[in-house]
Amino acid sequence: MASSNPGIVNAINIFNMLSVYLIAYAIFAVIVVVLIKIIKSKINRKYEWAEYRRNKQTRYKKRSYSILDGINHLWSILFRHNSNDSNDNAHNTDNTDNTDNTDSADNDYNLNEEYNPSKIYPKRPLTNPEQVLYFKLASALPDKIILAQVGFDRFLYTKDGNSFQNKKRFMTIRQKTVDFLVCDKSFRIIAAIELDDSSHDEEKDLMRDQIFIEAGLRLIRWNVRHMPSGQEIVQEIVQKIERVTQ
Repeated sequence: MASSNPGIVNAINIFNMLSVYLIAYAIFAVIVVVLIKIIKSKINRKYEWAEYRRNKQTRYKKRSYSILDGINHLWSILFRHNSNDSNDNAHNTDNTDNTDNTDSADNDYNLNEEYNPSKIYPKRPLTNPEQVLYFKLASALPDKIILAQVGFDRFLYTKDGNSFQNKKRFMTIRQKTVDFLVCDKSFRIIAAIELDDSSHDEEKDLMRDQIFIEAGLRLIRWNVRHMPSGQEIVQEIVQKIERVTQ
């Protein structure tokens, strides 16, 4: 009986130690779970607050735009419509449906677009030197078609590679423009013309020259300070082409 007491004591000690370890692990696990929940709640609150601010800003912008649109609409009712009462009365029955459709489209646009005070204005597509050269070309080459400020994507394309390679190469040139294209009556390109000024970059001009060489097109460069005469234009474009084709 006495010999079995040490074994029982050891078993009890082991059991107590295991119990302590299990309780410690349980407490640690509870602490970890609580910390995870706290962190998650803070993250959720942060995202909810950010979403709330975005929604609030969007509502404010829409409200601001709707107020400005209402003012513009009131202005048009008070002033613009009064000046056109006679015309409105004469064509009232014909324009009712069109007016309703236009108003609904405007309202949809106002609700979907944020207010932006920036406006779009037209400008001349050619600078003053480019206008001078254009009329010189048109006068010296009456039987040719002169196109101005033509994007490369309108007269160049890529092939001989796979679809990805062709598209990638095309994206490097598509946004470039040439000052003038001289074409025959069938719009076959005879020559391309660049009018160089102080804004031109030599490295970019060299890259542009390589593109035209690769495409097999003739590129002529004239400086804005030394505009060609009508005779020089004919010699450079028409006579040189005739000598090449003969």
